[in-house]
Amino acid sequence: MESSIGDTSLNLPKRQRGLGRLETEIGAQFEKMHAFLRKREAEVKRELLNEERKCLESMDKNLVVIRDRLMGRRETEAVLLSALAIAEPDYYLQESVDKHVLSSETHISVNDLQVTPDSLCLGPYETHLQFFMWKDMLQVIRSVPEPLAMKNDRKGNLIVSVEGSSVWPVDKETGFKLWPNASSEATTVSREWFHYGQHYWEVHVGGKLDWTLGVRSFLWKGKGYIFRAEGAELLELSLDLRVKPSKVGLYLDSER
Repeated sequence: MESSIGDTSLNLPKRQRGLGRLETEIGAQFEKMHAFLRKREAEVKRELLNEERKCLESMDKNLVVIRDRLMGRRETEAVLLSALAIAEPDYYLQESVDKHVLSSETHISVNDLQVTPDSLCLGPYETHLQFFMWKDMLQVIRSVPEPLAMKNDRKGNLIVSVEGSSVWPVDKETGFKLWPNASSEATTVSREWFHYGQHYWEVHVGGKLDWTLGVRSFLWKGKGYIFRAEGAELLELSLDLRVKPSKVGLYLDSER
């Protein structure tokens, strides 16, 4: 009992240091996301202000044109009103026509007026802002999941695509592809090796009724669930899933 208490006391500072490291790492990752979102928020707000400025400038230009037109109409109105005091209206009419006061050039024109919307619009940012921010964030974070290419099966039980991203079971005798739900014990491994660090990748299992995924290792015995394709050692974790997945994610932390 005393030895157990002593071991626990010795491990406590180590666990506390590990917890502090995890808190710092998680905080740093969240801070990166917060900084990115703050930057994008400022950019979207600047875009909104620019749209508002363009709209106000257009409205100011229209207001100047309308005021100029109104001033011209008032001058014409003043001339017409002054005509009431002229003794010879026929002479005035002839003089006005000669001076083009009532010519066709005085008709109202809107060609030089700019159409301005009654409200600002930012397109999909108004209704789907979170979705587009998520897409933008995917372009700046570290590429996840990592791409994996599979090796060709030396036993001839699998067909591996040219790019190595997909495999298909085949009949060893005929060489024909088997349906996804057909029974097959064939295995293959990736071309990449992981020596250190943390890694995450995803595997599309498709319509297979039974499949096995894991990590093959010749160094770490008894750590986690280790799958050895040659059958020398097999530590399995069977999953009873209510919903059959089409894609499975695997996370490997080589430092633990």
